[in-house]
Amino acid sequence: LYAFALLGGFVTALASVGVVLFGVLVWLIGVPGDDAASAHFRFMPGAVASLSVGVGLWLYHWMVVQREVDVSPLGERSSRRAYVYIVAALGLGALAVGVGVAVTNAVAIFVDSARDAFTAPDFWRNRVVLFITLAAVGVPTWGYYWRSAQLRVREVGAEERASLARRVFIFGALT
Repeated sequence: LYAFALLGGFVTALASVGVVLFGVLVWLIGVPGDDAASAHFRFMPGAVASLSVGVGLWLYHWMVVQREVDVSPLGERSSRRAYVYIVAALGLGALAVGVGVAVTNAVAIFVDSARDAFTAPDFWRNRVVLFITLAAVGVPTWGYYWRSAQLRVREVGAEERASLARRVFIFGALT
């Protein structure tokens, strides 16, 4: 239950940050769909509300989990391990999608036959904004939690290296 609540809050907050960042970057360097700022930023109240709910849910359940650590430290270790690898996978997934967007954008820009499929002259700008957004959300998320996982490997040793969560993460990242 806590894993779903923690991850649900985290994913909601992360997605909201991505929506806000994408909208702002489209306005600054992309091709906005609306000329008026008020029409373009219509998404902002919903995104900020989702962000506050996600952060609140995430922090509340994180505090509950921290209080229950005293009761079952062994269960806390395995649940924290799974949490770290799941969140690292989310960050890596966002980065992978961003790289995929960047590669397809590069192909569409540099290959004449692919460029014909995109009719607008600035078709690439919003796709670059999408790549920047996904990288800005994915890299820090993956980097922070992967570093945390690597520190656990140094501290715990072979038990951490042989854990199911780590093996699933590495297998998934390599496939």
